[in-house]
Amino acid sequence: MKKIISVSYKDDTPAFFAEEFFDNLKKGNVDVENKFGKFTISLKPEDVYCFVFWTKNCSDYFIEHLKDVSSPYYIQWTIDGYGKDLEPMVPDKHEILERFKKVSEIVGRSRMFWRYDPILISEKYTVEYHSRAFSEMCRILNGYTDRCVISFLDEYDKIRDDVDKGIMRKPTVEEIKTMCEAFSTVAKENEITIQTCSERKYDLSEYGIQEAPCVDGNYIEKEFGIKIPESIKHPKEHFRDCLCSKNTDIGRFHRCKHDCRFCYAK
Repeated sequence: MKKIISVSYKDDTPAFFAEEFFDNLKKGNVDVENKFGKFTISLKPEDVYCFVFWTKNCSDYFIEHLKDVSSPYYIQWTIDGYGKDLEPMVPDKHEILERFKKVSEIVGRSRMFWRYDPILISEKYTVEYHSRAFSEMCRILNGYTDRCVISFLDEYDKIRDDVDKGIMRKPTVEEIKTMCEAFSTVAKENEITIQTCSERKYDLSEYGIQEAPCVDGNYIEKEFGIKIPESIKHPKEHFRDCLCSKNTDIGRFHRCKHDCRFCYAK
């Protein structure tokens, strides 16, 4: 069955496992394993509607080999405002912003989804801090993306100790509204639309911010001129308020090397 393939929010394949991915792409398939067993997933163009790449800083190898991807694809690229205290292995953000712009020049701004997430609050990373960081990044990325995805910290069991110690926490509703008001103003100035990821409990429409899928069958249809079945575009069940179209992720948990302190997949 033809699929949307996610590559991969589990392990940042473009940053750390690009060579592995392109080897599998050349072979035409990849073996994946989950709680239901082991499966072979076809990567052949006739079996792929679209690849959705997820990264914080894709490698040179990945960029060099994008020309080998014959199926439609777009990129979900996270650039937030955190430092080495929370993202010890993520390179300097200004370096990453320049890399984002380089890839955008290759693939086009409409295929570059900038993610500013998850948004957390701490003594250092205040509402004012996020407003400044987001504003600076918006101006740098003006013309290189037309969409930004935001979400707010989920207090997973894996980060419970840090939450209990006050190292990080989820923003309050009032903090979310204050940030979103500031975000929406600067985003509009820089021709960037903001959408939320798995945050259906918040109504941010007054700031021009809508809930939307990250893996988006409607976007794929419009961007690439291909038809996606309704059963894939709008699956009947959504996990944790996720609106994403049905997709198959081919990464593996516990392999990402960024070592982000707030990560659900570490």
